[in-house]
Amino acid sequence: KSPQYINTRLREFLTKMRQKVQEISDEDYQKIVNSVNNEISKKDVSLDVELMRYLKQAEYFRYIFDIKTRRIEYLKTVTKDQFKQVFEERLFNQATKLEVHLTSQNRDCLLYTS
Repeated sequence: KSPQYINTRLREFLTKMRQKVQEISDEDYQKIVNSVNNEISKKDVSLDVELMRYLKQAEYFRYIFDIKTRRIEYLKTVTKDQFKQVFEERLFNQATKLEVHLTSQNRDCLLYTS
């Protein structure tokens, strides 16, 4: 598929999502919040995963080692209207985009051959 086609499809998807977000019911919004809460609340599956989470905080000089708890608490404060507003601002009003189109001169080289 061409880069222009992919870009067009992406814009169409965002436009559809914009409509869905604007029309979201309170019940559906709460389902999303609960789903995100469940995802954040998941326990680390191993010590390696937990260590990587802590190392990421140190790597970015944030040192917020209770980030999961903070995110859960913050999630409780986000209203549906705030969600809609941020969605609109980030993806439409203040959206910045960098498009890099890479195409091959020889389409055959993109095919896997064994």
